[in-house]
Amino acid sequence: QYRDASTKEYLYTAEHRDLAALVRPFNNAEWSRVHGIFKMMPTSARLWVELERAPDNVKFLLDGASLTPLTCSRDSLVRNGNLELGDTRFWDTYGGDVTIEVLPGAGPNGGNALKSSTRNWYDQGQAQALNIDCVNAGDRIAFSAKIKSDANCLIYSWDHTARCNDLFLYTSKAGVKEYHRVGFITADTPDEDGWHHVHGIHVHTENGEKPDNARLYFPDANMAWDVYTADVKAYVLEQNCEALVMNPDFEEKDLYWTYTDRDRSKVKVVPGAGGSGHALRVYDRDHTWRGLRQVLDSRCFVASEEFTITAKFRLTDAALAGVACVGTQCPSVVIYGRKCASGDVHQQIWNALDITWDPEGWNNYEAAFAVTAELAACKSVEVWIHQVNREWNIEVDDVQISASA
Repeated sequence: QYRDASTKEYLYTAEHRDLAALVRPFNNAEWSRVHGIFKMMPTSARLWVELERAPDNVKFLLDGASLTPLTCSRDSLVRNGNLELGDTRFWDTYGGDVTIEVLPGAGPNGGNALKSSTRNWYDQGQAQALNIDCVNAGDRIAFSAKIKSDANCLIYSWDHTARCNDLFLYTSKAGVKEYHRVGFITADTPDEDGWHHVHGIHVHTENGEKPDNARLYFPDANMAWDVYTADVKAYVLEQNCEALVMNPDFEEKDLYWTYTDRDRSKVKVVPGAGGSGHALRVYDRDHTWRGLRQVLDSRCFVASEEFTITAKFRLTDAALAGVACVGTQCPSVVIYGRKCASGDVHQQIWNALDITWDPEGWNNYEAAFAVTAELAACKSVEVWIHQVNREWNIEVDDVQISASA
């Protein structure tokens, strides 16, 4: 800012260090790139950029310096997420003396991977500053990545010495900081080459809208482990009130779906209805409450609007033998509303089809419901599939919530 606006005399107000770092890999015998991302505050009248911290008594040569606006793309909020540039441009570290490097050929299907090491705390690792100024409060952001750490990390545990990585979004705005766990490993079914899928849907908050800073990072693994990531993506799920459920047929395996409780059940990708494609199985459930859920677009829930739910279900026991159910023993679909004007909303919707349950096959489910005024006043809405005998596994396929004709 200015000390005297009439004379434009400069007043030093702040200094932000380590905004750019050496891109890896590098070669000391050749030109090396320094690259970083920062956000300039709108109140700043002037900006000075310094390159420093080179060793004493060496030649310091600079070429090709530039400052380029980083645009916000709702379709692709992460840059160089698959290491397609072949180096660490746009990537940084979260915390301390963490080192990162690109490993050519070590990623999924022979692609590149990003490795973080020398982690001195659980929340440290690779990170990226994001421009999310084009994302509005209430928008849903989908996050996904492939990840490896220790081969024996625990997916369904909160034990900070043994659990697998999560994916976090950090935002800071006017002194308000938010930390959101936006991605989990849901299914214990990694790819053949050992890569786990971490993913989730995050509803953007008012404090996160046009933040001063936003950063994606991968915390939670034991600090003695190295962390490997690839195929990192973040994008806005545009509103579609005709079909509310993402990945309804599980062709993208467990993408967009997650468990109801991290350490109280497990999820596996299994063959889909008819023996083709994919479905999800929830098993090792310690309570009827455990199951699957997905974050929906709450803006689609308008009072008196009607939707139709369709799905296919199977029930099996611990030995994977089919079991039969009758009436309210059978699966239902539950719509949960939270952050509502008059308290949480719970709508359990039973199958309207008159069927005899086939314990050896897939069973159709269909039911319609109308949006109540209470549900329409909720800022967060999810679909849950649970409330079945805890001794049974729930297998799910072809789930959709469609606007009724």
